[in-house]
Amino acid sequence: WSAATGVLLALHDKDVQRGQLLGIDAHNDHPDGDAVFTAHFSRGLRGYGRLALTCECSANEIADWTTLHDRASDGSTGRELVSLTSSSNCNDRAVMYAFWHVLFDPLELCIVESAPGTWQVAAEALAARLGELQVKRDQIVTIDAHNKGLDQPCVLSAHYRTTPTGTPTPTPIPTPTPAPSPTPTPTHPHTTCQTGTVAFAPSGNPLCLAWKLRERNESTWDYLCG
Repeated sequence: WSAATGVLLALHDKDVQRGQLLGIDAHNDHPDGDAVFTAHFSRGLRGYGRLALTCECSANEIADWTTLHDRASDGSTGRELVSLTSSSNCNDRAVMYAFWHVLFDPLELCIVESAPGTWQVAAEALAARLGELQVKRDQIVTIDAHNKGLDQPCVLSAHYRTTPTGTPTPTPIPTPTPAPSPTPTPTHPHTTCQTGTVAFAPSGNPLCLAWKLRERNESTWDYLCG
């Protein structure tokens, strides 16, 4: 019955999305026959992020079905189950497997680079890229600006969840346009400050990033917040 992990690998290879899986079943042609796992899914269903599953053999023994099902039910508390499936097995045994969603949401990464000193360009590029990826505002976890030295490329990175933390209600909004690049406003003889906003509206809550960029010439600090 090691084929249980095989069906999970097959689903991964086929890039089945969360929300597209219909069920997983364990069976065989005879108690002494090969163990078989099948998974049914539909590409016609809307997927919403990577499918992350795990499984467990909850029984492989001689016992009545009621006992096995009661044990599997008790052991499934707190799990987002996909399937509890059973089959006959050799030597008068019965086998039962549980499949469930892994209770974590892996983070994805979006990263952009621009020429040294062009943080505003990098900020606009990152906002545009997140819009292309249709990342919604409640998926963003963190945005960071960094580089490896004063004369090194500007790097902006965004980590976001593959699925929204909630189920947003779509709200129609006017099609936004990127704000023009602002003119630096001196706030100190050696300091400039820039601000900007870019909004995108994929299906769901719109993503609207705003930032203030401060740079100090011939110094080691520059940062962006959004």
